[in-house]
Order: sequence, then structure tokens, then C-alpha cells
Amino acid sequence: MTTTAAASLTEQNRAIVQAFYDAIIAGDVDGFVAVSAEDMVVHQPSFLPYGATYRGRDTFVGLFDTFARYYDLTKIRCDHLVADGERVFGVMRVPVLTNGQDVLFAEQVVVRDGLVAELRIFVHEAQTMIGAS
Repeated sequence: MTTTAAASLTEQNRAIVQAFYDAIIAGDVDGFVAVSAEDMVVHQPSFLPYGATYRGRDTFVGLFDTFARYYDLTKIRCDHLVADGERVFGVMRVPVLTNGQDVLFAEQVVVRDGLVAELRIFVHEAQTMIGAS
């Protein structure tokens, strides 16, 4: 792959993940589905109340009601988005409902065939989740 082709793939994948986040932030399920692989895999840290590995886009979409019990999803913010080939790394913030504190987390997103195929979530400052369940 040439340097130009790699840069182009990186830019494409960054745009796909930006569209993915924009759809989540807007509550646009159709937009989310349009950029997500049907067989996507999402790894949530096991220490979270909903921590597990989830398989399938529909399974992950079904979790948004669960997330809404813990976070103010209308106030998700994407602070940074860095891409390198098929991997895109996003740094996000979202307020916890019980205490209003932001949870800072990062997601490693893998894009395959133009769709979000895998997410691995890393939570920083997990203490903000204490008492949230």
C-alpha cells in the first residue's frame, strides 16, 4: 500500500468513526446502523455494571436504554479522534446521572470494509461510576 493510499484509508476511517459518534450523540439510530457492521463486537470493561462483550449491532443498539440509566447521553462529547489505518482512537466524556461528574473514556475502534466492526472501551477515572448502579 502506498503512503497516499494509507493516508486515504486513514482519513476515510476517521470520517466513518466521526459519523458513528455523531449519530450516537444525536440519538440517530439509523445513522448509527448505517456505519456499523451487523456482526460488530463491543468490549465493555467488566467492572462496569453492564460490563461484558457484546456481539451484534442489534445487541449493542439494545444497550442504549441501559446506558441511559447511568449517563446523560445527550451530553456526550468527543474530545479527540486519532486514526491510523483501520484503527481509530476516540477520547470521549459523558456525565454520570447520579453525580454529574464526567466519565472520561477512550475507545479503540476497528473499521473493516467501511463499517465499524469492533470497539474496545477503556474507562479512565472509573471512580466517577461509584454509586452509579
